[in-house]
Amino acid sequence: MEGVVKHVKSLNSGNAKWCCLRHAEKGDVTQVGFRLSFNMDNLLKKLDYIQAYEKYTSAIELDGTNAIIFNNRAACGKALNRMLEATSDAQMETANYIGAMTSWKQALECVPKSNLNPAEQKLKRQFNQGLKSTEGRVKAANMAAQAMHKPVPQEVFYSGDLPSDRAKAMMPEVCDRPAEDGISSAWIIHSADKLFLEGAKDMKELHKDASGRTIFKLDAIEKLSDAVLTDKRIFRIAEPNWMEKYNNQLTTENTSRGAWLGHGPKIALVMYGFFAYRLTHDYAAAVTWYNSAIELLERGRNVWKDIPNDQSGMVFMDNFLRAVRSAHLEAYFDACVTELGKFSKNYPLDRLAELADELYHDSSNPPPPDTDHASILSFYRYPAANALAMKSAELYAHAATEWMSQNDELHCFSDLATKLSQRCIMQYVVCASPTEFLCPYYGQNSQGISWNETNMGNFHVTWPRKYLYASLIGRSRLRLQVRLRQATVTEAVLLYLLTPGHGRMPRFSMSKS
Repeated sequence: MEGVVKHVKSLNSGNAKWCCLRHAEKGDVTQVGFRLSFNMDNLLKKLDYIQAYEKYTSAIELDGTNAIIFNNRAACGKALNRMLEATSDAQMETANYIGAMTSWKQALECVPKSNLNPAEQKLKRQFNQGLKSTEGRVKAANMAAQAMHKPVPQEVFYSGDLPSDRAKAMMPEVCDRPAEDGISSAWIIHSADKLFLEGAKDMKELHKDASGRTIFKLDAIEKLSDAVLTDKRIFRIAEPNWMEKYNNQLTTENTSRGAWLGHGPKIALVMYGFFAYRLTHDYAAAVTWYNSAIELLERGRNVWKDIPNDQSGMVFMDNFLRAVRSAHLEAYFDACVTELGKFSKNYPLDRLAELADELYHDSSNPPPPDTDHASILSFYRYPAANALAMKSAELYAHAATEWMSQNDELHCFSDLATKLSQRCIMQYVVCASPTEFLCPYYGQNSQGISWNETNMGNFHVTWPRKYLYASLIGRSRLRLQVRLRQATVTEAVLLYLLTPGHGRMPRFSMSKS
């Protein structure tokens, strides 16, 4: 019984000294555990991180549930600059409340139902207190997550005006749209929403049967991950306990397939990054999660480069990595913005420019001929546009930084703004012509992004506005054609956003401005 108590407490708080006190099937590992503990403590004090890391690894082989061991090995990994392993070990140190609740209940089942002696009464009281405390922590964690991202109100959820509803209503039209009008964003939203709904449906089927067995469907987490990477606009929380169901599904899948060493980390790190970015708005944490995911993906691609994709996993394909890089770039930019002037130290603009250049270079490659419309937008054109947008932001930030250091003379910023306006209009012109820039590999039969769609429309509105602002400050000559195009695109995007999705989208041309 003592071993059960120690095991449960280790799951609940992460502060147990050793879970090795439990008897193994072959022999007693108690003495081995204490001997390893003594040796590791001495090695850690001597800063012998290599030997200590090996000892902690041996201890984990004896008991892979002890939080202290993972914590100490994470410290050794960090000292040895093994950042990926250190991150993984640090995550294993956090409390596993779901597993703790199960263990507390199992411990209660071991206590006799009646005729308890004083020692058994004390154990039962401790178990009940532990279970109640753990349930309270689970409830508090779920409430905190829900407070960060409240569920969509039911009247809005069923109003038919969500992006997914509008995309579905537009599909009959966009299927017949001429090639010269470009690819509608309805393709990507509709495709992502189907994945998201499938994953959410599979997640709801997690339950226990009459015999206590857990019944669930695999790959629900993978479907949800693919959906938010395809287009994050489809993400919504429809139920108050959505996050609780997600955590239960993730824990169950991890347990069933040994996901910490298999499929789990690649997908889990991406979703942790998305939740940090979208739910808690902790952009620095999102950057860290995405960095770990990219590092793991690149390592896997290198190790299994000669293995077919159907065996190594779809997550190691170029499209998946490109989508993660695009999400990472967006989180990095927001981390720069929220650092309130201190981003030059932690998130330098030069690094933002490097990430944008890498993403643009990768996403500018032509997709395979049989690539569907949604994949073209999600994995090629939107990442390319995102990279250019970040480059534009980087140019602006550099100009503002230089102006602040020379703000005693207004003409200094005027000169900078004039140069910047030329750069911004050059960026805009290249993006505004999809036949010449976003998909030059299609030649005359190009299927560019329709400039009055919501997603790309935002880029077409933003860049001319930046050009206009910089030109006014720099007192440079305005280009009327660009100003007219900005007015046209802005009007089209606003009307599209305000018009219920009944299948048709307002269209405008330069002649109407």
